[in-house]
Amino acid sequence: MVVARIGVVIAAEGMLAGVLPLFRWRVGRFLGSPDTPIPWVDGRDLTRLLVHVAETDGSGSFNLVGPSSPRFGEFADAVQAVIGCRSWFGLPTSVVRAVLGRDAAELVLARYQVRPDRVLASGFVFEHTDLHRSIRHALGS
Repeated sequence: MVVARIGVVIAAEGMLAGVLPLFRWRVGRFLGSPDTPIPWVDGRDLTRLLVHVAETDGSGSFNLVGPSSPRFGEFADAVQAVIGCRSWFGLPTSVVRAVLGRDAAELVLARYQVRPDRVLASGFVFEHTDLHRSIRHALGS
């Protein structure tokens, strides 16, 4: 049996769509803590990863995240650069949970430092590792 652990997916929907209004309201500078790692994967690489893992002989857990996990502050800088809007404030944990809902907030607030070691060892090569470019692609710009 294969277990796929999926990080924050940079795609038109999902976490990015959920946090964009916060950045546009200028309160997305940090969510919970600017030091929270954001293990992310480009949606296009995720599709390829799912196929790769399904075709890999093996079982167990695979971390379906890209090779880098920026801190939320770096992630926020990338989003703001792409949308051309600077956030002035951050939101404490309690507000993040109220705005995003408990499940989505846990994904944003979790302090998981996750690496894709097993998928890299199985020969997978990421094609989309530039966070700025992935965000631009996801937003259609």
